[in-house]
Amino acid sequence: MKEMYSPEFDETLEALFCFIDSIPESRLKMVNIIQYKKMMQTAALLKNVLAETEESFEINCEVIEKFNIGSVSVELDSLSINNPSKFAAVINSADCFEIYPLSNEKIRIELSFQAILKSL
Repeated sequence: MKEMYSPEFDETLEALFCFIDSIPESRLKMVNIIQYKKMMQTAALLKNVLAETEESFEINCEVIEKFNIGSVSVELDSLSINNPSKFAAVINSADCFEIYPLSNEKIRIELSFQAILKSL
């Protein structure tokens, strides 16, 4: 088999990477309304699912500009779900889902949504 290595290709590729790195990042960003709406709808669905079994909880929604991520989180004393299909729909609408115990004996549910901001 004939090897198709070309040093010119490597040089061109390296030049392309350097060019991409030199492009200044836009400092002006706006909310990606589609992702933001998806995040807020998911928060509302999560609230409805948890309200079926939990008495007190607070859902936090936040945009983390540095990482371009939207976050929906809630801390609970315990977790029980009456309608697994609704809970699955909530999880599936997020880009990332995490659930883990905290040192204060609570449970945290974290849903994240990528590309929550758009550069102008």
